[in-house]
Amino acid sequence: MEKIGLVLEGGGIRGAYTAGAVKWLNDNNITFDYGVGISSGSVYLALYWQGETKIAYDLATKYSIAPDIVGLKALFKEGHFVAYNHLFNDVLKKEAHMTIQPLLDQKANIEVGCYVLD
Repeated sequence: MEKIGLVLEGGGIRGAYTAGAVKWLNDNNITFDYGVGISSGSVYLALYWQGETKIAYDLATKYSIAPDIVGLKALFKEGHFVAYNHLFNDVLKKEAHMTIQPLLDQKANIEVGCYVLD
């Protein structure tokens, strides 16, 4: 039996394209046997696997351009041009109520990668 996988690239703000693609996949009930994502692609992969296209859309259109997340405010607050701590701890966890528990419950066949360059 043939298996098909989904690979989602990283790229920060370029993830807006990825968000649109995974929304289309979800809207058309297209599923995969395996998924892998890196950086922003890992976030969109987790959201896709959970069917959370609204959060993916908001990340791509609202939060990726918010001055407290991207730009000088983020640089002064967190020391990077993207405020990853704010994005994950405040936006994804508190506002979007995102957790990995649904992925663990369904034993999702995915791999994700993230990195920090200091």
